[in-house]
Amino acid sequence: MIGSVIALVLVIVLYWGLGHKASTTDNSGQSPTVETGSTAPDWTLPSVTTGAPVHFYALGRDRGRPVVLNFFSSTCVPCQKESPLMGRTSAALAARGSPVQFVGVVAADPPSGAVPFLRSAGITYPVAEDADFQVTSGLYGVANIPQTFFINRSGVVVAHTIGAVTQASLEAGIRQITR
Repeated sequence: MIGSVIALVLVIVLYWGLGHKASTTDNSGQSPTVETGSTAPDWTLPSVTTGAPVHFYALGRDRGRPVVLNFFSSTCVPCQKESPLMGRTSAALAARGSPVQFVGVVAADPPSGAVPFLRSAGITYPVAEDADFQVTSGLYGVANIPQTFFINRSGVVVAHTIGAVTQASLEAGIRQITR
């Protein structure tokens, strides 16, 4: 009986560990589409708040501005913990005149859930709705959320956080993209 319990715990631990590994690969076992050191792809999605297009041009119009790109959902518990931090940090940097731009992508979260969540988290930066995962998993290879990409002025991903950012990891990523 004890051996069965130990085996079950081992299976759960291995499954959990592989689940975390799966968040950095797609279902085919390949590397994520956007890896650290690669150029962030351009995309356009509708705004979750207005429906107007949100354009992200890593190498186009937005080049020269470092970007914190966060994939999240209002129903994700780790996202609920990190989002107020993202909102406060974005507002504080904007108030200081920082060039850092925050952009959010809500994955499979209808506006009816996302908009109140954004308000309660204090998020005022552009947030796009990715209802069919064309950007989330299609372009970025994001399988699990939250995930945050730190993109420098040249459009290159210099850091990537899988799971909720902390104050320390957010500050470290911002330092990397503003060098």
